[in-house]
Amino acid sequence: SKSSKCVQAVLDITAAKKVSFGSFHAITDMMPALSSRYPYMCFRFLAELDLMTLGALEVPVDSLKNSNSLIRTAPIFTNIQDLWAGHLHQVRPGPQPYTYVQAKMVRLPYACAIGPDSLLQSLVESDVPVQAFSTPSVHSVIRHKWHLYGRTCILTRFVIYLFYTLVLTVFAILYSKEDHSLTLPEYWDSGPQGRFHIIATGYLCIQALWYIYMEARQMWAIQYQAYFKSAWNVLDLASTLMMVAVAILQLTRTGTLADQQDRAVAPMIAFTLILTYFKLFFYALAFEPTGPVVHMLFQLGLAVRNWVVLMFANILAFGTALQVLAQYTSKDDQHTNFGRSLFSLWQSLFGQFQLDSMRTDGAWPEVSIVLYNLWLFVSSIILLSMLIVMMREYYRDIRDHEKDVFLRGRAQLIVEVETLMSQRERDRYTLMPPFLHMLSLVQRNMLSMHSLIGRLGALDHFLETIRLNLIDAAAEIGRLQGGTFGQRRVVAAPALAPQLAMPRKDEKWGGPNDKDDDPGGNGDVGKPRITKKEWLALLKVLMKRVRDTESQLPAVQRQVDRLQ
Repeated sequence: SKSSKCVQAVLDITAAKKVSFGSFHAITDMMPALSSRYPYMCFRFLAELDLMTLGALEVPVDSLKNSNSLIRTAPIFTNIQDLWAGHLHQVRPGPQPYTYVQAKMVRLPYACAIGPDSLLQSLVESDVPVQAFSTPSVHSVIRHKWHLYGRTCILTRFVIYLFYTLVLTVFAILYSKEDHSLTLPEYWDSGPQGRFHIIATGYLCIQALWYIYMEARQMWAIQYQAYFKSAWNVLDLASTLMMVAVAILQLTRTGTLADQQDRAVAPMIAFTLILTYFKLFFYALAFEPTGPVVHMLFQLGLAVRNWVVLMFANILAFGTALQVLAQYTSKDDQHTNFGRSLFSLWQSLFGQFQLDSMRTDGAWPEVSIVLYNLWLFVSSIILLSMLIVMMREYYRDIRDHEKDVFLRGRAQLIVEVETLMSQRERDRYTLMPPFLHMLSLVQRNMLSMHSLIGRLGALDHFLETIRLNLIDAAAEIGRLQGGTFGQRRVVAAPALAPQLAMPRKDEKWGGPNDKDDDPGGNGDVGKPRITKKEWLALLKVLMKRVRDTESQLPAVQRQVDRLQ
């Protein structure tokens, strides 16, 4: 449809569960187009779409010892006893504790499908808000795929990549110590270190070629536009291509001598190391302890980009100005050229600067000192303080979406695993049953009004409040009959505080039309009060509540005994 109103109407009706259950098949089919064309509309729909509750069960506690829920796919969604029969049997022989769980189901069928039109890959490649990954349906899909095959594949790939990174580190250290004037046969015969270095170079070349092959498969699976849209894919391709180039140059002994003009291998190794270690952050996104930290690091870096532009403009302006003023100096080597001038100002941000030559040398030492101190004030006090405040505010905003970002990072890794699956593995997981079911542990708030302990606590507080207020009310009635007012104590429950607020000694009875009940003879028009008759009527209502509450005490006592 070309009308967003029509699409929104369909989504609203579906989220309100005013359609047949079979209509959710059409909603699943439209999710790829919906997420790419109307990403925010897709997020609102997923946020409003709750899980379908199928019933309640009691399962052994041992079956939930690793997590607070169980999840699986199934072709049926009606008989939960048969569906979860495998988790209802005796996990261990003999008596054992049981727990209360709820059986729920994702309303979207085939939500765990694999491929470019699957729900998870469509959300990862679209511009939906990050909060969409923590909605009940998407969160359940991510959990199921992670426990089914994502965790094993990611851990295996992480171990292989970590070994590759460590070998690259050893290769770089040995490169810095080798004799580059030797030929390859001479270097092999030089000793165990040379032979190990050559073997490590060959391994790195083969491993990098394998990574290039995997990147080519992923590029073919998700098309070029989607591939280069991810910065991680560009990082992978650049680091592996540089590693292959470094290995070839090292084995051919080309560009390794420092006195030659083609000494490019050392800088290439340095950049390859940085990019390779940077890729470890990608695997850290999949794990809960490190994922939010990595995302926070990237988001803080992106958030301060405007501050970086402002700081660079100030460095450019003050650096050029100080270079102009230092043109007649003979001792000041900080501003002899444009690059050195900018670098000296950058070092001054970390407290590394000197003003001795600037004070005694040059044609305009006073102007140079004033400009340099103005630079220190602007950069060290104003801009750095602004940076600290900005990072603190951005840190608070990022913490609010910590869970959402972690789930999105895990979803990206799962999608990458799916795109690199063989056809046999993809066919195996494509034939999974359509409906996603789960058993969730019921989390009861013991202090809420929906629990027995919470209701007993509220009842005890209510009775104590009534007892104290009746004591104070009886004392005030006695003083009132004697013609005097006394200072009284009111300990009122929140719902009864306005009714039990009797006037103090310096306050008046009555309201704007109630001067006859004013013992002082002059009514207080600005502060309307209830009359004595109304207040006594409230006391009668209150006493009736006490009698009604006392009649419920035996039932409450039986519930307490049963709970114990």
